[in-house]
Formats: sequence, C-alpha cells, structure tokens
Amino acid sequence: YARHLGSIFDKPTMETLKWINKNIPEKDDILTYWADGYVIQLYTGRPTITDGLLEDDENKKRIIETGKAFYSSSELELYNLCKKYGAGYIVLPTNQTMGYSLAAGVQYSDYYIAPKQPTEKGIKTILYTLLNAPERLNNFILRNQNEKYLTYEILKK
Repeated sequence: YARHLGSIFDKPTMETLKWINKNIPEKDDILTYWADGYVIQLYTGRPTITDGLLEDDENKKRIIETGKAFYSSSELELYNLCKKYGAGYIVLPTNQTMGYSLAAGVQYSDYYIAPKQPTEKGIKTILYTLLNAPERLNNFILRNQNEKYLTYEILKK
C-alpha cells in the first residue's frame, strides 16, 4: 500500500529508486547500507541483504560483514560477500563512509579525515575505489550514479 501511495524523498533518492524499478530484475537481491534496506524493499519490491531490523542477529552479522568488506583492501572480499548472500547489485550511498566504519569496528579517523577526504590508508579500501575509482574494479560495473547513490552490478563469473 505504501509503495503505491508514495512518499516524499529527495531527488537523488527518487532517481535511484526509479532506476532500480526500471533496470534491476525483481528477483535480484541488493546489497545496500542497512538504513536504506527498508526503503529499497518497500518502494522497489527488491530484496536487500541488510535492513534496519537491528534486533535480528542474522541482520546484525551481515551489517558487520558488509562494513568489514568495504573497509578491506580486497575487492574479492566484497565480491565473495555479495555471492555468499546472493546480491546481484550494490546500491552504495556516497555519504556513509563513517557508518560502514562503525560496523567494521575500525577507527574512522584512520581512514577518513572527513567523508570526502580519505587518508592514505582510506585510499586503499574497496569503499574508496567504489566511490572514486570504479574503473579499477574487476568484479563490479557502475550502472547508475547521482550525488547520493552509486549503483553497481556484480559481474557473474
């Protein structure tokens, strides 16, 4: 009912939700920031790997795994996580560098001075590569972007 009724989101969020509806098959799971999980589930009908149900032990485990994968320097770690949970796409919010660090249990200031200012250590993370250098990726292809979200397809191998 809420999906058909609609809601008011900022323009980049609406653009991303419309793009998902048009371009991502309904059966394909999406890896996204946990707080965006419900929005994507509700307004696109696509399943997500994590969502805002923080009381659920499996969901909490996945949130931590996702944070660790993003703060790893290994593209393969993130790829394997996506494959483990069946994600075909990643919808990556551009402003959640700190949120992922909290989930990963890493000291944010070791990686970022500010959300858009990585340290030398931060530049080595897959999160930085996804946000700033998608041309370096081997397992993900950037399909859509705006100032708030980047949407990657996970390549099948």
